[in-house]
Amino acid sequence: MGALVRYCKTHYEYKWIVSRDASALDFAKQVLYENDFELSDHLQLVYPENVEITFPENSILVVFEHSLNEALQTSKLLNQWKDYGVPVVFGNARNVFFEKPDVSAQGLSYPGMFQLCASYLRGMKQTISQHLAYAEFGVFDGRTCTLAWHLLNETLGHYYAFDSFKGILGKADGEEKFYQTGDYYANQQTFSVNLEICGADLSRFSVVECDFDNVPVLQSKASTINHKLAVVHIDCDVYPAAYNVLNAVTAHLAEGCILLFDDYDSMWGDSSKGEKRALAQWQTENPEWEISEYRRYSATGRAFLCSKR
Repeated sequence: MGALVRYCKTHYEYKWIVSRDASALDFAKQVLYENDFELSDHLQLVYPENVEITFPENSILVVFEHSLNEALQTSKLLNQWKDYGVPVVFGNARNVFFEKPDVSAQGLSYPGMFQLCASYLRGMKQTISQHLAYAEFGVFDGRTCTLAWHLLNETLGHYYAFDSFKGILGKADGEEKFYQTGDYYANQQTFSVNLEICGADLSRFSVVECDFDNVPVLQSKASTINHKLAVVHIDCDVYPAAYNVLNAVTAHLAEGCILLFDDYDSMWGDSSKGEKRALAQWQTENPEWEISEYRRYSATGRAFLCSKR
């Protein structure tokens, strides 16, 4: 079952399929008809400028475009509705993990990396008696959290999901060429509906709204973590947020934990920018932690093992 159909089967009374491209809307219409959906006041195909929502709490917006870049741009045009708490999800260009993926032939893609984490953690749990958890900083619409749920829920007890739910905020010099303020903005309602539709146990998630650039607030909210973190996924993109997050989680790291950096080699791999710069500075300031490269995955991701010396 495709993402569009899944979202159209959710409990929301009003469903809006949104695209800037007439051919994409025609294709969405075909998919709906093939799955016995009929267009009505409760299920509409519209351009972004024609969205008119009267009941935000009962509505969901499903972006349907031909490419991920087009879908992200359309999602930005719907930011005003995110501000009202309306979930804005992707109907085709960016699927969350609705079920446990088959990673047998995928290598070190995202699913392959998380499957490798699952295997590593099974051995880790044999030597560590503490309750272990997963933490992600920069969850966007929840795609990676849904993957972590399917592949790690048998070995980890709890999940911490931190995000500003306002997109990227502060950036270091030179990073503005690659990232704009507000990029990757998804509201908390979008995150929650994606977890729910993927079958996650929401009682095992702590969702924390937090501005990573506000260090006192970040430190305070990170102090509510009451598990040792076996896997920390840092998807902050830019240097200031990534560096602040590393400092905030230091006290909560489990011995032998895995640090995942989604965009470690982004911005052309420039060591003066982004997550790469943040980790290098954190290592210098925390020499008691030994960091060793574990795997490279996807286009720009890098995984590290982290142990006390």
